[in-house]
Amino acid sequence: KDLSNMSALPELRDILGKPIRVVLEDGRVIDGNLQCMDKDLNFIIGEASEYHSVEDPFTIDPDVTVTRNIGNAMIPGKHVVRILALK
Repeated sequence: KDLSNMSALPELRDILGKPIRVVLEDGRVIDGNLQCMDKDLNFIIGEASEYHSVEDPFTIDPDVTVTRNIGNAMIPGKHVVRILALK
């Protein structure tokens, strides 16, 4: 379910406590459970993991996905490009 339309507040309330994927404007992706949000659409994500691609000139595959577990994450709404509800 794509929740990119920020006027979709009822849908966002429905997924509180459920797994989501947040795509940020710098290309990073954060997966975790939506804990809360405020009126400015800043998000707190629990059990969060961050994924992003980096160029590694020392490998055969120039794009390497880096993963890190970050626990709780506060994501400013102004950096959010897309929010997806995960199953």
